[in-house]
Amino acid sequence: MSGLCGWFCRERSSATAPDAIAAMAAAITRFDSSTMRSATAGFGSVAVAGGDTDVFQADGRLVAVWGNARFSDPGLAALAQNHGVAHALAQGYARKGADVLTDLCGAFALAVFDGDEAMLATDRMGTHPLCYCINAGVLVFGSTLDAIGAFPQFRPRSTGRLCSTTCTSTWCPGP
Repeated sequence: MSGLCGWFCRERSSATAPDAIAAMAAAITRFDSSTMRSATAGFGSVAVAGGDTDVFQADGRLVAVWGNARFSDPGLAALAQNHGVAHALAQGYARKGADVLTDLCGAFALAVFDGDEAMLATDRMGTHPLCYCINAGVLVFGSTLDAIGAFPQFRPRSTGRLCSTTCTSTWCPGP
């Protein structure tokens, strides 16, 4: 299995310990022991595992890409060819913001943290899954729910009504 996981918080957090991202990444590498790459800053961490993955960290940015993302913009495509997709994505995001997504094609999931902003995205067909939650002011994400559940401060909660409806009905309610 391969995937993407991480977290972002506007406030510096003790979750920056390497153990936090290692625990999350264990969930996306557990079936095939694929190589994990990660980057950590005071405001967050990202990890990717498997083939077609890239991580970039510089100038207060963290970027992680999982999958076969390609750029239609010739300048970003050349930058990706020379320095990697995550580096090109960081530069494109700095110039265009979320509009950089219009220059991407292929099957991918990605995370970009730039100062006070975070962007999570997946390809138009949702080929690469990406789940997220906001827990105590921390944006936690992963390609599997197991990766999110491995975040140290994650505390899942559900309402009794939802559990009751799901367990006593022959149907599951929509969102």
